[in-house]
Amino acid sequence: MAALTAPVGEKLQQKATAGPLLEGKDISVTFGRGAEAFDAVRAASVTVHSGEAVGIVGESGSGKTTLARALVGLQRPSAGEVRLEGRSIFSAGIEQRMPRSERWKTQMIFQDPYSSLNPRMRVWQAVAEAVQVWKSLPGAEARVEALRLLNAMGISDDQARQFPNSLSGGQRQRVSVARALAPDPKVLIADEPTSSIDQSAQAQLLYLLRRLQ
Repeated sequence: MAALTAPVGEKLQQKATAGPLLEGKDISVTFGRGAEAFDAVRAASVTVHSGEAVGIVGESGSGKTTLARALVGLQRPSAGEVRLEGRSIFSAGIEQRMPRSERWKTQMIFQDPYSSLNPRMRVWQAVAEAVQVWKSLPGAEARVEALRLLNAMGISDDQARQFPNSLSGGQRQRVSVARALAPDPKVLIADEPTSSIDQSAQAQLLYLLRRLQ
């Protein structure tokens, strides 16, 4: 799993910040109760600065995905705190959701690209939907922006008109990246994005992610 920081422009723009951009402090996530309880993540801390790529390494089942979900606000931590640009956005024991005004800043690329895309939507529609949600652009402008993001990820206009099941695994993962970039996030968290695609597609995706940084 890796976290890439800075928003997208023609390339991802980078802003200098005085302190860490994203911090996870002593994050623990416990599932179950009583004798059935187990720690998926125990007291993990992560610090990411602007322009920095951070890798989290561990065996399968060691809690990498759960930690990533906690950092983007998709999983409530049992203990610890998540801070973005120095502000607390998620703390254990406090009934809160990440404010919408903050949610666009951290986006996630999931391990399985097919499960994260609507099979009934054409590729450009899936990305345009995200553009409309985050930027409130009208339909025509959202489509133009979606195609721009897809083209930047190496997806042609012809491919953008297809449904996800018509694309290869590597192409679908690039669509997922384009969708995650829709709100111009400051932090992009990738959950083993190359694990379900072939070696050639892995190299292409890693090259694109490096370019974005």
